[in-house]
Amino acid sequence: MRRLSLLALLTIVLSGCASMTQEECLTADWTTVGYVDGTQGKQSAYIDRHREACAKHGVTPDLSLYLEGREDGLTVYCEPLNAFRVGKGGREYLGVCPPESEQEFLAAYSEGNELYQMNRSLNDIRSEMRRAERRVDEIDKELEENKSIVADNPDKNERSIAASEIEELAREKSELLILMNDLSLESEHLSFEISQYERHMTQRYGSY
Repeated sequence: MRRLSLLALLTIVLSGCASMTQEECLTADWTTVGYVDGTQGKQSAYIDRHREACAKHGVTPDLSLYLEGREDGLTVYCEPLNAFRVGKGGREYLGVCPPESEQEFLAAYSEGNELYQMNRSLNDIRSEMRRAERRVDEIDKELEENKSIVADNPDKNERSIAASEIEELAREKSELLILMNDLSLESEHLSFEISQYERHMTQRYGSY
């Protein structure tokens, strides 16, 4: 029963649900609730959210049991491997680890967060490349339209405007192609750095 309760609570927490249902409040094992919150790195004040959710059902959380469970959960959360995973996921650390384990936690968290930041930068580069590619496609269509005007439009003024547009579009396309080349090189370089870093982290943390 305790294992089923723990799994149910984990589902609730991971789904981002901040409240507990009436049944959950009435049947809650507050040690287990605290343990789950501890494994998620929640601050002790997080019990206030459970208190608010359960008050309407006439249930008051047992603070001492909750804190006891949370303390056990923090021993799992504050392990270096989990710290690395927390940092790698870009999740915030709320200063919950005890002094004796916090320094080691922060070192592993920093290594994980470094990987998160590198991947985020790579995604930004790739997004910028896609935007540039879309703009080049748009420019190619606009160039064809303006070339058609220059070739077929009898209005001299409109042909002149179209010719100017062609010149500006060609300049913009040239700049975008240079940018895309630079971004491609930057992407390749960063991808290599990430693979090297991941290899190093695998040696330290295993198959994280």
